[in-house]
Amino acid sequence: MVLCRILPDGVVVRNNESKWYLSNDEYAPTNLGLYCQGLAYIFSMPLLEMMHKNLQRVQYLWMDDWYVTHALLYNSNAIYVDISPHVFPIESVGQIHAILKYSSFNKKNYRPIFGHFRPKTRFKLEDRVQNWKKIVPLENNLSLQIEVTGIEWKMRASRARSGNCAAFDLHHSKMSAREVEQIEEVEQIISSDHNSCQKFIHISVH
Repeated sequence: MVLCRILPDGVVVRNNESKWYLSNDEYAPTNLGLYCQGLAYIFSMPLLEMMHKNLQRVQYLWMDDWYVTHALLYNSNAIYVDISPHVFPIESVGQIHAILKYSSFNKKNYRPIFGHFRPKTRFKLEDRVQNWKKIVPLENNLSLQIEVTGIEWKMRASRARSGNCAAFDLHHSKMSAREVEQIEEVEQIISSDHNSCQKFIHISVH
């Protein structure tokens, strides 16, 4: 499982004046496919072994986000979870004040779990730490709204007492028969490996 900001259909840039320019020699296809945007992504442990093996199998590309979250996951059957609403690029003091101004922000489901203070020259390390402590509620439990294969879920994440991995419970109501089948398929994938963080991921249908 991969938790990240998903870019579902990456476009290849052929304009040689762009920062993201890719020549035909570097990358011949016209589409980058699905991959994760930068700032932060989380991988379940079994994927890391697959990614390590793929280092010798797949094309290297200097676009690190694509390389890490697409190329190295070749043939992995990874499940992507979009956490875009919980990732916050913070580029000004004004943005921090806007977040802190609305006290109801932390009571809603879309809570921040990653923040990127940029450029770093604008924010001293101690300022970043202090502001992040104000933004993020100091709780062990966190409720998130996420989307998996087009289905809305509520995911409750808490610290797993039996290890360093996070424990995830996904819930959904009023599902169609096809959606239930999809859940069972995901459960099967997750339960196939009991030697990693994936054993802490559970899906419940209500």
